[in-house]
Amino acid sequence: AYRGWTFPEAPDTGGIGFDADLGAIWATLCEATRAALSKVGAKPEDVAGEMRQVISTTGDSYLGGEDFDDRVMELLLAKIDLLGVDVRGSPLAISRVRQAASRAKCDLSETTSTEIALPFLMQGPAGPVHFEGHLSRDELESATGDLVTRSLSICEKALKLAGMSTRHVDEVLLVGGQTRSLAVQRAVAEFFDRAPC
Repeated sequence: AYRGWTFPEAPDTGGIGFDADLGAIWATLCEATRAALSKVGAKPEDVAGEMRQVISTTGDSYLGGEDFDDRVMELLLAKIDLLGVDVRGSPLAISRVRQAASRAKCDLSETTSTEIALPFLMQGPAGPVHFEGHLSRDELESATGDLVTRSLSICEKALKLAGMSTRHVDEVLLVGGQTRSLAVQRAVAEFFDRAPC
């Protein structure tokens, strides 16, 4: 549920839609208060309440929170490479790096830097490989800026399909884990020229 709003399934649009199970990013425009909903990695049950008529919906089922995790993981792998070992061949090590990347991404929504400690990451030629490092919000935003831009292009497309512009939108609602990112919030506020609810 999100602030008393329900967004019903869009009418048949000739197969155009979104797949929330893939963590899709989509944008919906609703009649009445003309609210724009920008959803990044959320599931359908995240939005419920009062009924509104959907006047435009679009999305990218190949873009979601996991894409942001992948970028953070690549940042961490590049730092681990500096130890002179390649952990990419170890499924267990990759799993631990992916978990650390996801945690770091969440941490960086609230702090400007986060510490990452992965003791006994894997067995290397000279013994156990330990990784300790940090990741900054600036590094995260630099690595994921194109994903944020790509998500805004979806909002732009939803507006175009509705024959509207950002000046026709009264409220902007952000739904989904990735919308906690300050970069996403800033970009949405700049795009719609108003802070999201």
